[in-house]
Amino acid sequence: MSDSVYAHSVADSHPDSWEPLEVHLRNVARLSSGFAEDLRVPQWGSLAGQWHDLGKYSAAFQAYLHKENGFEAHLEQYKGRVDHSTAGAQHAVAVVKPWGRLLAYVIAGHHAGLADASGSASSLDERLDKSIEPYNAAPPEVLDADEPLNPPPLAIDQGDETRGAFQVAL
Repeated sequence: MSDSVYAHSVADSHPDSWEPLEVHLRNVARLSSGFAEDLRVPQWGSLAGQWHDLGKYSAAFQAYLHKENGFEAHLEQYKGRVDHSTAGAQHAVAVVKPWGRLLAYVIAGHHAGLADASGSASSLDERLDKSIEPYNAAPPEVLDADEPLNPPPLAIDQGDETRGAFQVAL
């Protein structure tokens, strides 16, 4: 396996033509920031994009990508499919205090959809407690939040508790 870290492979192509993970995260962060601008939370969008594939920095994911595409992988690190989104959700909770859990919903759900808070094997609580592959190949500039996040501006319907909770969840 080469020293490069990839986000995606290209069928029938050498890894040199694959998308580098840092480029992918930077592009998704820029797009997500733009989408979140309408909600007045561009930095939230940027961090969601920056951390959504954080688990792809794990040696296990990189070995999976190489092995599944017919390239030599470090077999001791090859585990088949690797959960790559839980790492970003856990990282958001650890770094963004006290609002990281809101960001974790978006990151954890980028393939699976929005999770329940608790009570099931796929709930956010379960994902946040899950053991994950280390993502120690991630550079510090990817792991850092540039500045503290302000709480998201929430326009909550105060007259209807159920509707207000639904609005916060979305």
